[in-house]
Amino acid sequence: MNCFLGFVLVRLVVWVLCRGWWTLCPGELCFRFQTSAERGLQQDVVTARMGQCGLNKVDKSLPDMQELRRRVETLRSCLLTTFFCSSAAALVGAIRRMGKVLPLPDPALLSSLGLSLGSLFLFRRVHKLSCDVSRALGCIMGYDHSSAVRVVRDGSVKEVEASLLVPGDMIIVSRGHVSADCRILSAEGLVVEPVSGTSFTASTARGEEDSEPRVSDCAVLAHSEVVGGRGLAMVTRTGENVNVIRVLSRLNKLSMLELTLIDVT
Repeated sequence: MNCFLGFVLVRLVVWVLCRGWWTLCPGELCFRFQTSAERGLQQDVVTARMGQCGLNKVDKSLPDMQELRRRVETLRSCLLTTFFCSSAAALVGAIRRMGKVLPLPDPALLSSLGLSLGSLFLFRRVHKLSCDVSRALGCIMGYDHSSAVRVVRDGSVKEVEASLLVPGDMIIVSRGHVSADCRILSAEGLVVEPVSGTSFTASTARGEEDSEPRVSDCAVLAHSEVVGGRGLAMVTRTGENVNVIRVLSRLNKLSMLELTLIDVT
């Protein structure tokens, strides 16, 4: 009996620790990140986590991300070319049939029409994906990590550079750019415009369970824009581990076929 209870307790602890940070209540979140919503982190803890996680910065060259943009644009160009070629073939076939009484439809004409409509449908999806990827990269490369952020440390509010944030920091979010993935603990009229590129994940191409946060989960993701209100949030991911970088990296590992199946909303 004791062994069974111990097994259940271990499974419960593992389940709590493995849950996504965006699904945790404020108390559970503070326990996981070993911090306090009122006092924030102590300076020695900040120094230790800085050594573990590094600076809250992103390599502006982003070679893998640039490769993703090139692949998506190449795919979009191929689909557009396919649409025009198949549409031209269908048009030529239709002109040749004009004035002729043929009892059966031309298989070649039907194939061209089907290819044209299919390529147009896929082109629209890939075009949306390309626009979102380009906007996401623009937000990432255009952000100044030396900008000041109000953070609660040692029980007082301080202003530090965004590059010095670490997981577990309590920050005050207000109008402007969000510099890290955060979980909202309290808010007053907070309105957030999410960054493009977080409305899809690589898992949607393979039908896997989504394992990334959404804005509806009280998560404010890095490179989003706060357009109104204010709130208190806990930093959960920094640097190149933030959600938008993870999503773009996962997308870059997909094949061309899988990229056309991404569900972009």
